[in-house]
Amino acid sequence: MYRLSFLSFLLVELLFSLAFIFIFGLSSFVLFVVLSFFLGIVLLAIFWKNMLEFQLLALRELFANFSYVIAAFLLMVPGVLSSFLATCILIFALVFRRKKVVKNRYEDTEYEEEIIDVEIVEDKKR
Repeated sequence: MYRLSFLSFLLVELLFSLAFIFIFGLSSFVLFVVLSFFLGIVLLAIFWKNMLEFQLLALRELFANFSYVIAAFLLMVPGVLSSFLATCILIFALVFRRKKVVKNRYEDTEYEEEIIDVEIVEDKKR
């Protein structure tokens, strides 16, 4: 089952690469493959640097770095379809990483005043 899906991916990758070669030429394809390979190496280096510095604190960071790894491996595969999929994953990771969480507006304020806890007790008059 997996052999069939991998074989179909390779066939579609070959068709996309041939179409790219026919439209843009062989030298453009070779340049595209070499540049995408080096971009994949840079993404792996970024992930490795983050792993060594233990910057995987939040789940969002972990997911973005995992997306970098997937995109890096897809970029290192020679072909147009895999580079396109890697670019889509990379854009998704960048958007996902940059998306800010809305914080409570009172969360970041610091109060320098002393807070006094007061309890009001009513006296019953007879």
